[in-house]
Amino acid sequence: MTVAPREFELRGAPLVIRAYEPRDRDACVDCFNAVFPVDDPTVPRIDAPTWEWKYDPVPSGGRTELIVAEHPEVGIAGAYPCQPLRALCDGRPMRTAQITDLMVRHEWRRAGPRPGLFVTLGQAFYDAYCGAGAERQAFNYGWPVPAWRIGQRYLRYENVRDWNFLAREIPVDPAALRAMPGGVEVRVVERFGAEVDALFAVLGPRFGLTLVKDASYLNWRFADHPTRSYRLLECRGRADGALRGIAVDTVGDFRRPNTSFVLELLVDLADDEAFTALLAACERRAREDETGAIAAVFSPADPMFLRLQQAGYQVWNSSYFLVAATFSIDALFLREAWAFTMGDSDLI
Repeated sequence: MTVAPREFELRGAPLVIRAYEPRDRDACVDCFNAVFPVDDPTVPRIDAPTWEWKYDPVPSGGRTELIVAEHPEVGIAGAYPCQPLRALCDGRPMRTAQITDLMVRHEWRRAGPRPGLFVTLGQAFYDAYCGAGAERQAFNYGWPVPAWRIGQRYLRYENVRDWNFLAREIPVDPAALRAMPGGVEVRVVERFGAEVDALFAVLGPRFGLTLVKDASYLNWRFADHPTRSYRLLECRGRADGALRGIAVDTVGDFRRPNTSFVLELLVDLADDEAFTALLAACERRAREDETGAIAAVFSPADPMFLRLQQAGYQVWNSSYFLVAATFSIDALFLREAWAFTMGDSDLI
């Protein structure tokens, strides 16, 4: 998609707002590490391989959609990055993006036309990539950042839903663990294969709105991550070996130190045997890891939210909330229809 550069005079030299190019990688990494605090565990410093993975066009089907501000003396003064993603809305394909790593060097935040460089970057991003049409983002989303208030005022940010956790304590006594059904087996895999595409083709259209959870996306998001470790699980029938469901879990320090998390759980809830087996496998691993608790995030719009409560999970409050800017879809529809998961974020 062609992006027309914007240029204005600043400090005796032109500041150019333009589309990201591969040559900008190192300058963006430098800008990121200059902007974000090194003492915030939720925003670790970034290196070139992680940047390349994060903005790899694989999950979007071949797109990089990222706006930068370049100054001849400073280099990259700011950026409005995103991860373009594919979604299904009532069974129809739709484009969206997770907005990540919004950054403007501290001394440049008021640079350029009022109300400043952050908003100028955001407006250029919207003009370039967002709006009506199959090739543009119908909405984009993210989680609270220091720019939340200014984004709400100038960039159409809306609070869609609180991001609450479903969680339970893990019993110390192995006899108290959830029983594993006998008709299926759960195995760890290095990567997901084409059978996951077939599974999502059946389950995906049942949601009002969901990201596309095919093998390409899931392998990029979890198996290929350069710094984090995730466990990929498949549940198969013992008799026929057919894939019945998948899960992804990990251990992290988000909200509570050393906690087990279920990031994805894609299974037909009518298949109680497969659902129970995947949940039991995640809980058993949590006991082995001695984390003491396991948590997940599923939208109340997803039947999984109620199903996990029926399985003994409690709702834990969180200060996090899901933010969206909408262009050809209604924010209320997002609230009521989007079956989001913890894996839809880059927070863990």
